[in-house]
Amino acid sequence: MDSSSDEPNSLMSSISSEESQKHPDSHSRPPWSILAGGWIGSVQIALLFGIGLLSGVLSDRGHFRTLMWSSAVLYIVTNFTLSLTTANQYYAVLLSQGFGIGTALGLAWVPTFGTIGRLFPHHRDLAIGIAGSGASFGGIVQPILLNYLFQKSTLGFQNSVRVSAGINALLTLLGTILITRNAVSPQNSIKEKLNILSFFKEGPYVLLNLGFFCSEFGFLFPLIYLQLFARTRGIALGETFFTLSVWNGATAAGRVAILCLPARIHPITIISGACLGLSVCLFAYIPVRTFLDVMVVTSLGGLFYGAYCPHAVSASASQARNMEELGARIGIGTFIVAIATLCAPPILGALLADGFRWDTPIILAASTVLIGSTFFASAAILLRRQKLAHLIHMNTNS
Repeated sequence: MDSSSDEPNSLMSSISSEESQKHPDSHSRPPWSILAGGWIGSVQIALLFGIGLLSGVLSDRGHFRTLMWSSAVLYIVTNFTLSLTTANQYYAVLLSQGFGIGTALGLAWVPTFGTIGRLFPHHRDLAIGIAGSGASFGGIVQPILLNYLFQKSTLGFQNSVRVSAGINALLTLLGTILITRNAVSPQNSIKEKLNILSFFKEGPYVLLNLGFFCSEFGFLFPLIYLQLFARTRGIALGETFFTLSVWNGATAAGRVAILCLPARIHPITIISGACLGLSVCLFAYIPVRTFLDVMVVTSLGGLFYGAYCPHAVSASASQARNMEELGARIGIGTFIVAIATLCAPPILGALLADGFRWDTPIILAASTVLIGSTFFASAAILLRRQKLAHLIHMNTNS
């Protein structure tokens, strides 16, 4: 789904920061294994999406402001806590960057998009696309900023992280103030208990979530391992820092470009096509050897990923029978995604091992995205058949 997670509030920016911070003052790899390093990103993204089920329901029940301010405080504290760690303190980095920031983002991610969906019910796709584009634009700047601070400034790792954390703190406070001004008031929130299990009796919704699981498993390859992949292909260290910026820039362009499609195209159809294109791009990483090759494939992959992100959230929201289900529907989707994000990085890292054998993890990642595209296409077909059957039934009764 839309990762951004935001990563700080955008998954992309968080991953960009994390990967850049893994190489603070030297040109070497961090003092822990690829598998161990993968767990940091895995835990962070899993918490981002996994907590969405709880935060989505709480937001529906009128606790939006509490969730947003709790997220903001925790995010700022853990960002600055990271500056107290050193390169060989693996568990300290895992605690702050994985558990701390992951929890902070998880508290805010689903409530944010749920509120946007309620505020703009007739232009939901456009509003979510514009809001999510901030994640990609931030992901362009963040790796370049950190690269400059780490490699060319005299601040050192800890002070560089503090500079980045200070900037993120100001932006987080500003964003929280702005979005909580239009929060849904408690008196308009739902009080009755939602029957969440009934959602899984709907064929299209089940297929949609199966697609989320498979596709997200494959998405984690470029989001976490892109810089390492480029470095082991013989690309200079300074150039590898730009790979994530290129990915995020292409993602931003994809988010904007996809909004030009006719509104009659269902978001599930769009994400099915986007996953099909992205799976082809992932397979294309296997033969690349030069910086230009990496940039071309990364740009195309980022475009398809950008097309996917805003419509993944809209696809979940489109299955809600009323506004009161919005947060829960999105939250269930993010919880399914959390399972994939918890498993994917360690599995891909284990397949990669210390010999940097990229073919196997790339094939696995690309194949799962392709399978996800198939599930999405099946959900779209089933929805179309249900709609047609409903129209026939209405005409018969009239």
